[in-house]
Amino acid sequence: MDAIFHLAVDINVREDEGIGRKLHEQGIEPKDIKAVVLSHLHHDDGDGISDLKDAPIYVSKEHWDAYKSPVQATIEGAVPNQWPEGFVPKLLEPTGGPIGPFERSYPITSDGKVVAVDTPGHVPGHLGLIVYGDKATYFLAGDATYDQVLLDQELTDGINSNPYLAIESIKKIKELARQQPLVLLPAHDPDAARRLAELDFYKPIEL
Repeated sequence: MDAIFHLAVDINVREDEGIGRKLHEQGIEPKDIKAVVLSHLHHDDGDGISDLKDAPIYVSKEHWDAYKSPVQATIEGAVPNQWPEGFVPKLLEPTGGPIGPFERSYPITSDGKVVAVDTPGHVPGHLGLIVYGDKATYFLAGDATYDQVLLDQELTDGINSNPYLAIESIKKIKELARQQPLVLLPAHDPDAARRLAELDFYKPIEL
């Protein structure tokens, strides 16, 4: 199955394009990373983990249950042969209480400033991250939406394991933004870097 995927999709990443080199360019060494929380393990989201050998990698238990079989993971869009040998992530459990419209949460840091919430639909067990900063609260949406325009229109992307859950996740993100100011940062949104730099808060439209 991996061979078929490689024939159909060119996913080779040059060393100078990898996350290790990109971190180095920002003055950060991979050995300095304390932990990595992944929204999910699709090939374009999780394959850089081989450059972060010293950091524990976290995903939700629900996500790993769906992806721990290499065959199933490949069918779902991951490339397990690019994971580190013997890769088994640390599993996050929803031990935290509700946050806005999200019924439960996953505490990440002991000070409560980084928390994950369920944003399923794109894949089972997909997580969004809420980061409470000094100047703003940030919502790292992963692939729960591909950009802010799609989120506003409550439109899903073209790759979803469950489009109904995807719409529900989108609506919850919008509701959270109504309850508190958020800087929205989807993983594939080309405008995310500007919004981060300018602290451009998301103001959801009403449909």
